[in-house]
Amino acid sequence: MCLMKTNTKTNNLIRDIVIFGDFVALNILFYIFLQIERSYLHLGSGPYGNLLAIMQNCGMVVAQFYFSTIIHKRFSASEQVLKRATYLILTQIVCAAIFTKLFFTMENYATPAIPFYIYFGAFLYLTLIILRFTERYFIKKYRSFGKNSRSVTFIGSDKSLIGLYKSLVSDPSTGYRVIGYYADEIMDGAPEGLKRLGTLQDLNHIMDDTDVLNVNSMDEVYCSLPWSMHDEVNKIMKYCD
Repeated sequence: MCLMKTNTKTNNLIRDIVIFGDFVALNILFYIFLQIERSYLHLGSGPYGNLLAIMQNCGMVVAQFYFSTIIHKRFSASEQVLKRATYLILTQIVCAAIFTKLFFTMENYATPAIPFYIYFGAFLYLTLIILRFTERYFIKKYRSFGKNSRSVTFIGSDKSLIGLYKSLVSDPSTGYRVIGYYADEIMDGAPEGLKRLGTLQDLNHIMDDTDVLNVNSMDEVYCSLPWSMHDEVNKIMKYCD
């Protein structure tokens, strides 16, 4: 059972920066497209470039609401990132096309032809994929240097925690830092880096007196206790809320 204390400010900041970058990339690419021969894209010569840009941004707002980035998450596979970005662009293009069609029809403006959405969508998708994996690379580098880390504490002496420990520390780019474990018994076969921090009674002292240890020193708690200790588990859950 994984219990998490609320400490996601840096992660949320990373997510917001990435989303902002998506809007910047969208507007820069759209501006470039407007400079291309308008007749080739069948945009006409009407003074509605700004309106088209607004429709594109509205489409991106909807797309970000449903398919915003996940690269700030510590275990985001490349396939997941690619899939998320694909859905994001497809949603953005479809929504922007619908918004443009509805608004321009009401205002009696000529709507962009299909080639515009095909070319713009393709280039936006390619740009976003390159941007996304570049951002992901730097986030992983940043975390591998010990920044934006999350401290993890285990509770219990179950051997299943050993496999979890190895998966958390095997990739430094995830930013996980395992402090150790609290248990009444020593964990058999525990790796050298997995230190016993004390007994469950010691843990209870920490949860009862926050001056003993800063509560923010435990970002995530993985608990593996028998059901017979449900009172202890409930107390840990309340502490993590």
